[in-house]
Amino acid sequence: MDAPLLALTRRAAGTLETAAAENMRQLVQLRWIAVAGQTATILLVHFVLRVPLPVVEMLGIVLVLAFANLLGMIALPRHRVHDGEIMVALLLDMAALTLQLYFSGGATNPFISLYLLQVVLGAILLPSAAVAVLVAATALSYALLSLSYVPLALPRGLLTDSADLFAIGQWVGFIMVASLLVLFITRISRNLQARDANVADLRQHAAQEEGIVRMGLFASGAAHELGTPLGTLSVILADWRRMPAILDDSVLATEVEEMQAEVQRCKAIVSDILHSAGQPRGEAMESRAAGPFLDAVAEAWQAAHPQVPLDYARDKAEGAVVAVDAALRQAVWNLLDNAAEASPAGVRLTAEIEDRMLVIAVSDWGDGFSPEALAKVGKLYQSTKGAGHGVGLFLATNVARRLGGGLEASNRVGAAPRCAWCCRSRFARRRAEMDGPSLVLVEDDAIFARTLQRSFERRGYRVRIAADIGQLETLLEAEVPERAVVDLKLATSSGLPCIQMLHARDPAMLIVVLTGYASISTAVEAIKLGACHYLVKPSNTDDIEAAFEKPAGDPDAPLTSRASSIKTHEWEMINETLAATGFNISETARRLGMHRRTLARKLEKRPVK
Repeated sequence: MDAPLLALTRRAAGTLETAAAENMRQLVQLRWIAVAGQTATILLVHFVLRVPLPVVEMLGIVLVLAFANLLGMIALPRHRVHDGEIMVALLLDMAALTLQLYFSGGATNPFISLYLLQVVLGAILLPSAAVAVLVAATALSYALLSLSYVPLALPRGLLTDSADLFAIGQWVGFIMVASLLVLFITRISRNLQARDANVADLRQHAAQEEGIVRMGLFASGAAHELGTPLGTLSVILADWRRMPAILDDSVLATEVEEMQAEVQRCKAIVSDILHSAGQPRGEAMESRAAGPFLDAVAEAWQAAHPQVPLDYARDKAEGAVVAVDAALRQAVWNLLDNAAEASPAGVRLTAEIEDRMLVIAVSDWGDGFSPEALAKVGKLYQSTKGAGHGVGLFLATNVARRLGGGLEASNRVGAAPRCAWCCRSRFARRRAEMDGPSLVLVEDDAIFARTLQRSFERRGYRVRIAADIGQLETLLEAEVPERAVVDLKLATSSGLPCIQMLHARDPAMLIVVLTGYASISTAVEAIKLGACHYLVKPSNTDDIEAAFEKPAGDPDAPLTSRASSIKTHEWEMINETLAATGFNISETARRLGMHRRTLARKLEKRPVK
């Protein structure tokens, strides 16, 4: 029940893991050649040349080798291959060769040169320490075979030609070693070349990602630095449009409108830069009534899938308010898409409140989840459909966690399988409108603060200014305002503690967050701490007043077509899991369903502070 959010590709054949697996596959093929060659040699020498050999023991060694090779073939596709496994494979081949030589003349056997095959392959495939162990084991085996072995009892007819027989055996052994080395080293070298090429591609990709991260940091800084002066211009221009002198002059009024349009264009440019860098601004995050939001999503989804009946009910979620952005819309949409794939005959969407949590459940009448799928729901790239799938549920899980909830999948006895997506909710607040409302402005930029103060005072507000949380606490001792505008990034601290302090003094206070340093995560935290809206600079007095007037959100707001960045969601998920595991990389990698080395490489490129 999970559909791909993006078209992802299968892992390249030249990755480190695939190169190791291919090399192990070559060793398996070499071992089959060894099994066939040893069997043929034992039978030829014993039954054709009439040289007595302990056939039972020697063929038993061949059977053990063949059985080990079968196990290796079965296990190879199911797990990753490490250097230690390759070393064990070579040691196993060397041990089998040593026993065969022990029963057939020891160091006097001309096929003792086959030891070189394991040594050369180890030198190519293994690190230096492992090669040293392999060489030491080979040397020790050779020495022991010189001291202890079962001598060959040559028939009387072969005794006179023993020297020629030994020379022929050496020549055959040389041909075998040379042929096998050329054959397998060529294949292994090709695998290693593909691995090296992939490593070079990964390094280039890492350099490109580092550049993207730097660009994102630059864009974030630019957004903050440009947001305040653009915000000042936006406030002044909005006030100018209300002045009689401007309204009476059509030329000036037109120019002011053009200037306002250019300020908005600058805002859009900064947002596009941040989104391209994988750090989308959180301007779309707002506190909205859950019912109208789900109505809009259900209506839009049904219009896009008219062939799939949708049973929709949200009567039990009346009054719930939730932080809404494009990622939340995409998460609900993904769940509906997945359910429709599993059950084209129809799906069900319900919303209700359970223990002050908003539970959005999507049910279908498909075959349900397998136990393996239930255990991996919400993990990145975990899907029954193969490569390229599993991202949708991962992002839905991440969005739910960012909102203080989670994603649960279940197979209910006698009912349809369902995915239940839940997040923290609060309830819509109502307050009587009052003339001349009081307002506190938490802003550390003095010019912007005074400009905004004058603009609000012209509209009848009683405005006080606090530059930090200390000044805000002093102001609150004298009077608790009805409304507040808080800059998210203050000179000495974050504005989030200010939001928490204001909401604690009056839970009904209307708080608007105004910032040029925006992100989805900070938007979520601001809404959870009590803010009713989240605006990105440049925003003027009209924007702020409009935000005050709709604390429960706009049910008619259009659905955005641009989804949040996968990199942003992935990185937020990594940070959350690291914190939950006490920054244990191994446990974090296990919970995320990725290899430890992959996580380590991501953390090297973008360290966690």
